[in-house]
Amino acid sequence: MRTIGLLGGMSWESTAVYYRRINEQTRDRLGGLHSAEVLMRSVDFDKIVTLQQADAWDKAGTVLAGFARDLEAAGAACIVICTNTMHKLAHTVQSAVTVPLLHITDVTGQAVKAAGVKRRLIGVEIDGEPFPALNAVKWPAFRGEGGESIGKVTSAIYSPRLKKNIGYCWVPTEMAQNGTKVRIESEWGRRTGTVAAIPFVDPDKRIPVS
Repeated sequence: MRTIGLLGGMSWESTAVYYRRINEQTRDRLGGLHSAEVLMRSVDFDKIVTLQQADAWDKAGTVLAGFARDLEAAGAACIVICTNTMHKLAHTVQSAVTVPLLHITDVTGQAVKAAGVKRRLIGVEIDGEPFPALNAVKWPAFRGEGGESIGKVTSAIYSPRLKKNIGYCWVPTEMAQNGTKVRIESEWGRRTGTVAAIPFVDPDKRIPVS
């Protein structure tokens, strides 16, 4: 059995879920009283959160990379980051060690493919005058003019910062490409929606803060 190196503490609640699931799967596969061979480096989450809030992701990456090296030196055959958010630094962590980092998106993608998922949640930018309020009901969306129903639009609202109407919609995967047009029947008339990348927030902070 190989030893798993866990980067934990971000938060400890999340780490507990990872630890439990790893041991449950070990028991289910090997039977009896088998449990996983694990090394864990649990960090003070408050310090990591402080770096996140300061947008000091490079420093946070340096911290996690150092801990990953410690786990490898102690005998870990692979590294697992026991939290979703800090996978943002997965490349930094992997670059610091020679053992593989088991990335959450790899197994998630495999599960999605195996399940045969046929719909995706996408963002839509909606044309026309600004919506006066959040949509009170889910609006039906259609495949172009006269096309069949493909989903419903939720959380549609005008964004003063982005200066456009935005919303979300579950659509067939073949219509999830950015730029795809959909017809929307809103409370304020027919509108055209354009599939857009989400989240809608400005990740590169290009919009000046007033």
